[in-house]
Amino acid sequence: MLQTRLDPNPYNRVDAMRQLTDRERIKLLLDEHADVGADWLMLYGEFLDDNTLPAALKAYFLRIDEQPLDRSYCTRYPELVVAGTN
Repeated sequence: MLQTRLDPNPYNRVDAMRQLTDRERIKLLLDEHADVGADWLMLYGEFLDDNTLPAALKAYFLRIDEQPLDRSYCTRYPELVVAGTN
């Protein structure tokens, strides 16, 4: 989380956010009754509210890819649908 906020390199910040998002997704894949983490939601909200970021960079922070970064979860189609609707 600190890297998404403080790293001077925008690529590293975006990559850190993608990894955090992927962790949340995997948590939801493994437990359909789990809630999205409050810390992740707060961080996501920070990027929504940040008016200092260029719009294009902000879009990369807020993007949630369809497929997990960990490709071993890519074939869990029903679980991916459930996780995407939480």
